[in-house]
Formats: sequence, structure tokens, C-alpha cells
Amino acid sequence: MGTGIRVKCNNCSYRRSFTLGVGMMYDDLRAVLSVIKEPGIRVAIQDNIDAHPSARREYEHTVYACPECHTLHERLYVRLSEMGAVLYQAEYRCPHCGKVLKRISEKSLRKHPCPKCGQKTLNLNEELLWD
Repeated sequence: MGTGIRVKCNNCSYRRSFTLGVGMMYDDLRAVLSVIKEPGIRVAIQDNIDAHPSARREYEHTVYACPECHTLHERLYVRLSEMGAVLYQAEYRCPHCGKVLKRISEKSLRKHPCPKCGQKTLNLNEELLWD
């Protein structure tokens, strides 16, 4: 079961909701590839699944942060591995500045600068559970 969080800045009007984790329809990575907006990443994942059908598949909705402009983005984390070796890991780019986005934990998110005002005053609240 996934969770939903609301990120709110205590200093300005920034507010954003994120859906995290996985739901019931996420029993197969192929079934959720459509949530990935970047066609090149979808194709790369599909190609790697086809080439390595027994690969371990880790995937979940998570928050990514831009190290340059501090924007926050919800993306599907995908990592395929086999015998301890990483075969593929999805890499997303910031749509604003083009830098590679970094996966960020909820703990680190609390210390992240607000994308709007730049202050480290973000507050997180869990707002829902989803399937």
C-alpha cells in the first residue's frame, strides 16, 4: 500500500502533494510503465526486462529533488539488478534546468530548501493511503 504526503513551506505559499510507494496494481513493472512520462526511459526499462527476464525489479513512486534549482518531482524509481550487479537504474532530468534529479528520502526532504523561497522550512504531513 502506498502513502500520500503533503509538503508545505512554513515560510511561503509553497504546497505540493506526492504519491509514494506502490499500490495493488504494481505487482508487475510492465503494468505500470505507462506512469513514466519520459519515453526513452520507458523503452530502456522494457528493453532491459526483455533482455534479463529474471532480473530483480525494484520500483516505487518516490520524490526526486533537483540539486541546482531545488524543485521537487514525483517519479517512479526503477532499478533492475541480477546477481548483485545493477543492470539499469532510471535517471531523470529536471525539466527546468536539465540537471540529473536525485532521489530524496522523507527525512532529507524535511531539510531540503523550499523550491519557491529557498528556506529550509518544509513541513511534511501524511495525507492518505492508496492502493
